[in-house]
Amino acid sequence: SINDELILEIILALNGQSFSADSFTDGIEYYVADVQLESNGKVYRIIWLFEGDNLEVIGVINAYRRKKKKR
Repeated sequence: SINDELILEIILALNGQSFSADSFTDGIEYYVADVQLESNGKVYRIIWLFEGDNLEVIGVINAYRRKKKKR
């Protein structure tokens, strides 16, 4: 199951990568990525946005397990 600890691990796996916004709604940019974790080899999709005056807050919209990583 997905819990806070797993979501943090998924977010940390995004570190150092570059992403383009997947969609825009009401001026908000949404990002999507498939992440394969080294700890368990499983693939997860995460959908997130940035918030705050300096975009210092990551808002996770959804995170769920995928069968395999899309390229």
